[in-house]
Amino acid sequence: MHRARRHTRPHTEQARAFREGGAHGPLFRFVGLVPAAILLTTFSGSLLRSDTRTVNVIRLEDEVINPVTARYILRGIDRSEKEGAEALVLVLDTPGGLVTSMKEIVTRMVNSRVPIIVYVAPRGAISGSAGVFITMASHVAAMAPETSIGAAHPVSAGPEQPGGKEEGNEPANGKSNREVLDEKMTNILVSMVKSVAKPRGRNIEWAEEAVRKSIAATAEEALKLKVVEYVANSLTDLLKKADGATVQVMGETRKLNLTSASTQEIPMRWSEQFLATISNPQIAYILMTIAMLGIVYEFMNPGAIFPGIVGGISLLLAMFSLSMLPINYAGVALILLGIGLMIADIKVPSAGLLTVGGVIAFLLGSVMLVDPAYPFLRVPWRVIIPTVVIIASFFAFCVGAGLKAQKARVVTGQEGMVGLMGRTRTAMSPDGQVFVHGELWGAQSLDGDIEKDARVVVVESEGLHLKVKRIQ
Repeated sequence: MHRARRHTRPHTEQARAFREGGAHGPLFRFVGLVPAAILLTTFSGSLLRSDTRTVNVIRLEDEVINPVTARYILRGIDRSEKEGAEALVLVLDTPGGLVTSMKEIVTRMVNSRVPIIVYVAPRGAISGSAGVFITMASHVAAMAPETSIGAAHPVSAGPEQPGGKEEGNEPANGKSNREVLDEKMTNILVSMVKSVAKPRGRNIEWAEEAVRKSIAATAEEALKLKVVEYVANSLTDLLKKADGATVQVMGETRKLNLTSASTQEIPMRWSEQFLATISNPQIAYILMTIAMLGIVYEFMNPGAIFPGIVGGISLLLAMFSLSMLPINYAGVALILLGIGLMIADIKVPSAGLLTVGGVIAFLLGSVMLVDPAYPFLRVPWRVIIPTVVIIASFFAFCVGAGLKAQKARVVTGQEGMVGLMGRTRTAMSPDGQVFVHGELWGAQSLDGDIEKDARVVVVESEGLHLKVKRIQ
């Protein structure tokens, strides 16, 4: 009992000393320091985040505005909003593109919570057609030296609709239906470009002329006309010049702080790069050609398998590619007609006339494949000519092989016996037996009597009876 009291007394004294310490005791001091540490960590973290500014960069260089590139731009805006980036820079070089994709991009840009800077670069780049609307919709617009912007007039697609008094379809003011549709589209796009240019203090008169009359301007001219705010030699130069600029973002005034910001590239994903590549009209044209060749070869040689697989995959990719492009269906019809005529020449004897007609139809269809309203999307001659030559050579080879097979001597069946040589096994006067093609046949001599073991040739076959002549 005494030992127990002696061991417990020190603990009792420590407990008493701790209680006497009150609020200044070590436990209370520790508990008091925890909230202070949490607050300090949070505050220092917020200071660190506020000092670390990021400018995201996406690049659309020598690309057409289509659903694939629109998806890439929208993804860049979404990511920049989520990360709270200081700004998003779109490095732009495009000849134009589809109105529907352009409208999707512009709508997202004007509703962005992150300032968007469009930079037409590098040197030699253009911001044409749909690119003008995207540039005008940006919060800050800039161009590199030796670049240009403009030519945003819409071009018509499709054939002109018939009209006339006798049809009760006379257009107003003596204009054709095509002209009326062009005017409507132009007026809509003019109102659109003015609505995005005016809030940003840009030259709405120039923007309207770019749509109505397809005017264009160099970088220096665009700066002077207040179409863009800056001409910058590089992205770094642009960020320095735009630093401190005041922009309106969703009705809120915001001052850009770009000099202390770090740049972060947002590249295209591999899937976006792949889809953008096959959306090229040249690639779509080649894929369609490979698809037709593979499928035709598989039908001509059932069981080859590999050409059919390649043709089927190419066909699906070509269908996707063509869906991304403004296709002229008359051109597609001519290409299919050309292939059909060349296939028919393999089955129908026409001395090659069907192949010639098919090549001409294929060539015309290739030229007309992309709607002429989009000249920058048309398939160039350097791709059309080799493709037509390969197609023509393929079917010329097939037709030539077919003609050669038709002229060849029959080597099977009853007709295949004609022209074979053998020897007589008995004297023939005129009937007897001959040994031909490893078998013994009853035969009749057409040269009169023939002695035994003489060389003969088969000139006719009637069932199992042959007619032979002596070989001199």
